[in-house]
Amino acid sequence: MPKRVNVDQGRFPVACVFDVLDESEFLDALSSFSEGVGVSHEESACDFPGELAAYDVKPIESYGYIEFWASPGEQTVRIGFAEFLYYTRQAVESEINSFPQNKQTLIMLLVAIENKIIELERLHLLYLARHIE
Repeated sequence: MPKRVNVDQGRFPVACVFDVLDESEFLDALSSFSEGVGVSHEESACDFPGELAAYDVKPIESYGYIEFWASPGEQTVRIGFAEFLYYTRQAVESEINSFPQNKQTLIMLLVAIENKIIELERLHLLYLARHIE
């Protein structure tokens, strides 16, 4: 299992999602993230706002976080968009070091993810602005 991200114990589910994937699965996960869709793999998963909204029947823009889950201990952690980008950048950098031949693809996917996160964050901020009294 590759170690792509460094997290503290409280963020263990984040590491489970990023570190459990092989090279091909990691590229697929980044592609999903760029579309605002999470991933699941055996005993870990992450859900983006659209998936969370489907479970809770709340508007997608009401979610200002991405949720990670890991089976050992049924741990769940929610991280904000900026923190998600921090870990994603860390994982991509690690992947570039391991697979330099994929650098261009990894960079393109990272830019697409950053754009998607900006869009999700903008929607969330607009939602908050409309609901402040």
